[in-house]
Amino acid sequence: MLRISILIFCVVLGAVVGARDSSRDRRPIHASRQLDGIPTFAVDLYKNLVRLATSQAANLAISPFSAEAALTLAFHASNGETKTEISRVLGGASANASDFGQKISSVNVRISPATYTLQTANGLFFDESYELDQANRNRLAQKFVAHIESLDFHGKAEESRQEINAFVATQTHQKINELFTAGSISQETRLVLVNALYFKADWEKPFDGEATKPHPFTLLSGQTKPVPLMYTETTVSYGVIPELRNAQVVELPYKDEAVSMFVVLPDERSSLSEVEDSLTADSLNMALVRMKKQDVHVFLPKFKVSGGSDLVQALRSMGINSAFSSQADFSGISSKQGLQITQVFQQVVLEVNEKGTEGAAATGVQLTLMSLRPDPTQVFRATRPFLYFIRHNQSNSILFFGRVTDPTV
Repeated sequence: MLRISILIFCVVLGAVVGARDSSRDRRPIHASRQLDGIPTFAVDLYKNLVRLATSQAANLAISPFSAEAALTLAFHASNGETKTEISRVLGGASANASDFGQKISSVNVRISPATYTLQTANGLFFDESYELDQANRNRLAQKFVAHIESLDFHGKAEESRQEINAFVATQTHQKINELFTAGSISQETRLVLVNALYFKADWEKPFDGEATKPHPFTLLSGQTKPVPLMYTETTVSYGVIPELRNAQVVELPYKDEAVSMFVVLPDERSSLSEVEDSLTADSLNMALVRMKKQDVHVFLPKFKVSGGSDLVQALRSMGINSAFSSQADFSGISSKQGLQITQVFQQVVLEVNEKGTEGAAATGVQLTLMSLRPDPTQVFRATRPFLYFIRHNQSNSILFFGRVTDPTV
């Protein structure tokens, strides 16, 4: 009997992946039920990546939306315990293909390019020799608006890799040109599922470029280094989060306020690690409810981050286990047995400046033959490590989630 593996690649243009001190608590953070508002999945995925990181790298970022899209495709190709585990980790939000399809449609709603660009696309690439259940294949294509293409993985693995990479590059406006590196697509590959995400938007109120000045930024080590610090005085939603040791949070909307960046700044008497340890979807959602519009002096460093991260262990810690084992059941896409996930990888790049933000994401799934109350005017000065997330407000999708500990790397 042929044994097949699913290899999930998440590549995100929109943020950097770094690592954390291995001395931190490495107990798993388990995904819980889906909440109204910020998804538990997004927070748990971020916290598990922080917990599992093995080195003291500076910045970290992921695209929960792209990871969710890839896992949702895998969910609708699975059955049995595999399906149950993936659903539990996703919080049940993606169990209904129509619901997730509506979320994708919401993200893809036609918007004037003069306002902002936000789009996502799915692709399904299968080996011409492999038998896919036609009904299930059509269901995935229709529900997820997927581009479907037959390739010769067995005879032309390298050409097939280039074809998939070309699809991703087109969908991400040439920001991700090599989702699959040389040799990652082999003769044993039978199916690749891809999600791509691209985002570019100007701030509702841009920062004044002439106000950007070098300013000391305090690193995790306690040392300081000069960074280009942007400044604006504006009326935005602002609050303090008692559950996160009185961290400040500010919402910076993009044009038309359909998408916003939220920046969570630890209190000076606290630390980034203490805030991350206390971080939950509940605490963030409560903060969003408490936030009020008020005048704020906002200081935020310019930053551009990029990198990659393997998500397998994080997803295992969150509760997806059978999908990575010989007990995996992906009969929802093919009657042949032996499908299992072997790798989940995400690569990210994000650039934030005075004008706005640009980011993109791509996720691929490969199946292969294997063996405090504020004052009237607040000051939000992000001159020390902070968290951020970018949310599509209508669907509550977290497009990007990360941390900045050194804006210059």
